[in-house]
Order: sequence, then structure tokens, then C-alpha cells
Amino acid sequence: MVLKIPDEVLKQLARDEDAPMTPREIEILFELAKDADWKVRAGLACREDIPTEILTEILPELAEDEDKRVRERVAEHGKASKEVLIKLAEDDDVCVQEKVAGNQETPKEVLIKLANHSFENVRASVAGNPEAPVEAFALLVNALFYDDEVRRNLLANPNIPPEDVDQFINDLRNGRDDEVRKSVLEDPNTPEAIRARVQPLR
Repeated sequence: MVLKIPDEVLKQLARDEDAPMTPREIEILFELAKDADWKVRAGLACREDIPTEILTEILPELAEDEDKRVRERVAEHGKASKEVLIKLAEDDDVCVQEKVAGNQETPKEVLIKLANHSFENVRASVAGNPEAPVEAFALLVNALFYDDEVRRNLLANPNIPPEDVDQFINDLRNGRDDEVRKSVLEDPNTPEAIRARVQPLR
């Protein structure tokens, strides 16, 4: 049975994170985590305004939800705990793993592991994660010429080490792949600094 929440209660639940919550409001949140409608549970998993001490209890429960769409929301939540993200990085669904790879709170060691993932979308999410460690960047550079999305995200990442950019440019200078060179120049997301270094190579 889908829980019907009075409008006035929902308005209270949507208020600022720092506002105190009544015991009944907290109880409702836990009831919503068990609601029969996956959209309700997913909506709860998206909430950033819930007090942290409550999220630490709700998110682990939702991380084991039977519906992958709910687990995806947890995987991209900015307040998901290290333990929850580590668990979801091993999820059976690659879309959930992709969300973990893009979460800036994901532990560095997990991002390094996901940089070696067999699916390009997961590697691309690591490439675009500004909190990815240099070890992950080093692994991803080797995939630049084979994964368009990885290359695009990595080159747009402001934290990619200069030496990795240099390696990419040097590979282009050596004529490793003319199609990649063309793709870099035509991609509107390519930073101008990179474009300027590649342009003379045409």
C-alpha cells in the first residue's frame, strides 16, 4: 500500500536541512524508504536536505533496494557514506557502478579500480570525476584513443595532471591516430588550451 502523506507534512519535510525534525517526520522518512512505489523510494534517495544522521540510516537500506533505479540515486548521492559507495561499486548493474564512478565522495581506491572497468561508460565517469586520483588518470590515458567518452571527459577534467596531457599531445604529434586528432578539434568540449596545441598538427 502506498503511503499517503499529508501536504502540510511534505512541506515540513522539504524545509531546510538545519531545521529540527519531529519524531513523526523522521518516522515518515523511514516509512517512505519502504514504500511500494519505486519512484517514492528513488525520490527519497535523491534528497540532500535530510539531516545527515538520518541519511546514514536510510541510504544503506536504499542501497540494497531491489530496483536498480533506486540504487542509482543512492550511488550518486553527495552524502552517501564510504561504506555504501564501496558496496555499490560492486553492484550487479553497470549503471549503478557508473554513478559511483562519478560521485566525488567515492574513495580513491575505488575510483582506481573502476578506471579499469570493462565498460566505457564507467571509465568515462571516472575520467570526468574531479576527485579522481592521478593513478586513475594514468590508467585512463591509455584508453584515450579507443574511448571517445573517456577522452572527452578526461580532457575536460581540470585536474588531469599536465604530464598526462603532454603524453596525449605527444601521441598526436607522432600521428598515432588522425581520427582522434580530428575528433579532438571538432569536439566543443575540448579545452581551448588543448585545442591550441593540437591545431598546428592538422
